[in-house]
Amino acid sequence: MTMINLFTPAFAKKVLNNPQQYITVASNMILHSKNNLFSYPSIYPTTPIGSSIPFDLRFKLYNYLFESYPLYSQVIQLSGQDLARKHYKYPLKYKFRPDHFVDLEYLVTRGYCITRDFLPENNYATIVSSLNNTLKLQPKASFSYNRMTVFKILNIPQSLREATAILQRYLEELTKLFFNTDVHISFSIQTIEASIEDNHDPNTIPHLDRFIPTLKAFYFPFAVNEYQSPFSFAPYSHIIDDDYQRCFKDAYIFNKNNRVNPFRPSNEFEDRFPLMNICVPDNSLVLAFTNGLHRRLRFLSFPERRISFRFDWYSSLSKFNRFYV
Repeated sequence: MTMINLFTPAFAKKVLNNPQQYITVASNMILHSKNNLFSYPSIYPTTPIGSSIPFDLRFKLYNYLFESYPLYSQVIQLSGQDLARKHYKYPLKYKFRPDHFVDLEYLVTRGYCITRDFLPENNYATIVSSLNNTLKLQPKASFSYNRMTVFKILNIPQSLREATAILQRYLEELTKLFFNTDVHISFSIQTIEASIEDNHDPNTIPHLDRFIPTLKAFYFPFAVNEYQSPFSFAPYSHIIDDDYQRCFKDAYIFNKNNRVNPFRPSNEFEDRFPLMNICVPDNSLVLAFTNGLHRRLRFLSFPERRISFRFDWYSSLSKFNRFYV
């Protein structure tokens, strides 16, 4: 990765093509990134300037800036921004191979979508074989909230990287549709292993990740049922409109004053948007806007293990590394 010369015609062209992306970088450094040039905008500002700006202003500013990304523009529906959204001609479906597609209209309107049989059978079989060998290796990292449920981030050997190449290629193609630019995708493989109980993990509490559009992808190589800690999501809770802003602001004050973690919305918000468990068969991809209400459901049987390939775009959106190539 090399630094772009900020005083060249090439860089000026990049800025002029989409100035909001670069304004977002500067805004984030001023308002949120006190010690970390690579941080995604957080709910709570970490700089003196950010702390002095009212929540409503930060909320409007960031959502205006993030509207420069085509996919995100579709879920921001604040007053006065409807006309801007109409400038984007967004595809309703992404066809990644014959008779298989990702339903982007469903994703935008409901906040999540499931694509079953995501990989061709031969590629899927290769991944499963390589993954079974990888599970025998020492993990890259592990942690636990209660010593009974252990989270492991797997080391990814070259054989598994090669096996997942087609998976990552599909995600890269989706990325260009989502953001209309090349954006680095953060990729990791996580296992959650529950022995006799599954308590004290804050991710099992219904919560919102951010107050701006926040997209994540989960690939499940193996089926996940209601007993195996499925991902839970509240459909339609991801739409950022005036009601979302009002509910988020009310919860913001309570959460900040009481140091609540993770960020819980108001009771009104949770009542309006009930959670549903997303159980999936083998070889499924789930896309979800985690600025909507979501959680990981606790394991209900023991011992159990859930494996997921996790993708997010945090590490490249609204960060200082946009000045790198």
